[in-house]
Amino acid sequence: MKLMITFVGLLTILGGLWPLIVNYEFIPEQIKSIPSSGPTYQLIIIGVGALAVLYGIVQHNRRY
Repeated sequence: MKLMITFVGLLTILGGLWPLIVNYEFIPEQIKSIPSSGPTYQLIIIGVGALAVLYGIVQHNRRY
């Protein structure tokens, strides 16, 4: 469970930083195709949150 919380936390941090760092030179061109604004970006952030919620539900159901 700690690993999943760490993974979701890192994804959340990277998702929040992405609009700020997307224009820097050290980001490879292949990765720059990931949107940093608009509806697609919002769906990516919502997807990360949904994964965390689903994982929490599954883990809660496994205990009982």
